[in-house]
Amino acid sequence: MDFLEPLDLELAKAARNLVVEKTLLGLEGGEHLLILADTETDDKVVWATARAAHVVGAKVAIISFAAPADVGEKAIVPRPVVAAMENSDVMLELSKRYLLFSKAWKRATEKGTRYLGLWGMDREMMVRLIGKVNWSMMIDLGRALQEISESATMMEIKAQAGTDLSFELSPDRPFIRSETEGGLGGEIAWAPLEKTIHGRAVLDGSIYPPEIGRIRTPIELNINEGKITGIEGGTDAAILKKWLASWKDPRMYNIAHFSYGFNPGATPSDRILEADRVFGSIVIGLGYQRDIYRGNAGPAASHSDGTIMNPSITIDGVCIEENGAYVHPRLVKIVNRLFE
Repeated sequence: MDFLEPLDLELAKAARNLVVEKTLLGLEGGEHLLILADTETDDKVVWATARAAHVVGAKVAIISFAAPADVGEKAIVPRPVVAAMENSDVMLELSKRYLLFSKAWKRATEKGTRYLGLWGMDREMMVRLIGKVNWSMMIDLGRALQEISESATMMEIKAQAGTDLSFELSPDRPFIRSETEGGLGGEIAWAPLEKTIHGRAVLDGSIYPPEIGRIRTPIELNINEGKITGIEGGTDAAILKKWLASWKDPRMYNIAHFSYGFNPGATPSDRILEADRVFGSIVIGLGYQRDIYRGNAGPAASHSDGTIMNPSITIDGVCIEENGAYVHPRLVKIVNRLFE
């Protein structure tokens, strides 16, 4: 007799939430779902999701392939995978070496395929980030953060580890909730006016790529007019410095975006999906800047995300977060319900 493993029941619940929640897959009966899995994907997550999708009447196909050497725009996607991507209604990417922004992804989404990227999602992450989260309250928190930030003109970010940044915001540049752009909820990204970004960012959570993951020794970035002018610290800083230089592209030193992280189940991790969503954190993006931000930094050879833990954030002179805890009255009200 086969016995359930400890996480199997929790995983089944998380898979159901993933399948039916409108801001996740939101599957309807008869839709054709493609699950993309590379050789680094957790098979338990694949099959739990497939079962849940089958129960609601979706037509499910699973494609597994060798993890590509490169991710994103540089990923080489096998032709059979390309064909499947273009002929599905909904595409769930569980590949750790993600195909997001690849030519195949662009063609599929341009044809109308709905996409959700859960890159490298393993069973523990799925339970923590989806199964045990009050999803509607987290989405409400994101909407409130977005609305509070959209009308702002100036932001300051400080942290006890040494971060001290300031920049101006523009009403022409959106604050983008991740669930509205084919991503897992719990993150909002935006691009400040690049020339106004000044100060010091001390990364002390996670960074990927390069494949440091959880930061062991803080990385200090000196920033002037939206560009990194110096990198200081220990071993991890040396790795980042070497990685940025390896691209031989001065645009890799551009500040591409900032992000709020606010998924209560996320912890600092070597998986970017989770690292970008640590509750109360700030993410700083380097290098490639997507058009969606309406910024002036533009393309670059690659992109990296690094996390600032426990920040204090002031918007137009009003503190909305202090040492990683939201203090704005509107946010506090939602957070209290989120953690009930």
